[in-house]
Amino acid sequence: MQDLNEILLNLKSNDSEVIEKALDDLAQSGYENSLELILPFLRHHSKEVRETAVFNLGEIKDEKAITYIIDTAKNEEESVRMFAILALDNYRSDAILKVLLEEVKRPKVSASPKQRAAEQLKNYPCKEAQEALIFLILNDENPYIFIPAADSLYSMNDKDLLDLWKKIDTSYNHDYVNSVARKAIEDIENNQS
Repeated sequence: MQDLNEILLNLKSNDSEVIEKALDDLAQSGYENSLELILPFLRHHSKEVRETAVFNLGEIKDEKAITYIIDTAKNEEESVRMFAILALDNYRSDAILKVLLEEVKRPKVSASPKQRAAEQLKNYPCKEAQEALIFLILNDENPYIFIPAADSLYSMNDKDLLDLWKKIDTSYNHDYVNSVARKAIEDIENNQS
């Protein structure tokens, strides 16, 4: 890892890879003004630098970064949004839940942002999150999305989901998801007896 003076110097580079390395090292350094130093790179011309910047806003674990990460998750192109959603995993809030729910509804270009949203919804055990996960399981054809959705839904398993799990087990055609459904059914039935 670079020392702080080297990091600050490399943040002024014209080389995107040098900037990305400096952003990574800055986030790992624990420097108290990391947020202010990272923020300008959210508007960098290089998509890769923007991805690295928003990801590192998650790594610094500064609650003041949440607003900027959410803004990026809502307004950036898909690959940068995916890194923003990854960064959000370091925080918890109702505003983050809202972003994850919006990502579930967003038209899909690739699986990554929805996959990350499905993985993180397990951190929000509420009906809205359950409904979003159910939607992904029943409507998305990509296993990179419906498998984490099934895992997340299983993590918040409760008796109200019994009929849904039975429906998934009888009508779904994917071995892993069917095994999750059977395990969920077994857990619910064992807890009822």
